[in-house]
Amino acid sequence: AGEISDVISAPVLANNVTVLNKAVAGAISLNPQQQANADCCTDDGVGANDAIVLLKFLVSLVKTLPSAD
Repeated sequence: AGEISDVISAPVLANNVTVLNKAVAGAISLNPQQQANADCCTDDGVGANDAIVLLKFLVSLVKTLPSAD
């Protein structure tokens, strides 16, 4: 529990967003694979934009990850 899936693929669960937000806030650390999977948008690194893109993916506003949206 509390880990971003080794592979972000369907189904991506809402708890992935929670874990991603905790990582962005510095409350938890991600291993290198989790870090790569958490990079959901095409900007540099993992940040708040990745959580937004992941939420959009969960509600089908974004169709693929990573996304340029």
